[in-house]
Amino acid sequence: AVTGKAAKGPLIDNDGVLPLDIAHERFPGEFWVHFRMAFHAQMRTGKLTQEQKKEQSEPTRRHLTAALAIRPKSAIARAALGMEMLERRKDDPVGLRMLHSAAEADPTSPWPHLFIGVLALERQDWPEAFRAMKASVRADPDVGFFMTSSMASGFATPSYTANSEPSENRTRA
Repeated sequence: AVTGKAAKGPLIDNDGVLPLDIAHERFPGEFWVHFRMAFHAQMRTGKLTQEQKKEQSEPTRRHLTAALAIRPKSAIARAALGMEMLERRKDDPVGLRMLHSAAEADPTSPWPHLFIGVLALERQDWPEAFRAMKASVRADPDVGFFMTSSMASGFATPSYTANSEPSENRTRA
């Protein structure tokens, strides 16, 4: 039988403290500590109720906001915060603006464009989806093409097209 530190796993010390918590205590102004803390709670939990998801999203938003305050021009922080806001409320205009500002902050990253494209596909805003996917391929042809073709095939399935209605609320950037 494994006992002691090995039984708890390599990421937890004998007091149950995670190294990420220690890093946060020692380096409260470190961008990557906040960015990792934002998603740490989400990785440790399984199936959650809506109330539990809402409670869990508060620390995520708080740490992403802190990361963005540390690096205001960070595309990854803007994209992650925008997606977190849109996860909570699909029509959040601030979340969409965050995604667009992420694309402006780092024009070489395909990810903000891909996220915008996914939202447009979900809304069945085909012109916006095409524009965003095209921008992702232009930003990084390898990642953009791979992710675009993977996502497009998921939205072209008979189960998606048969159960979907055209959206009345199409948001343009």
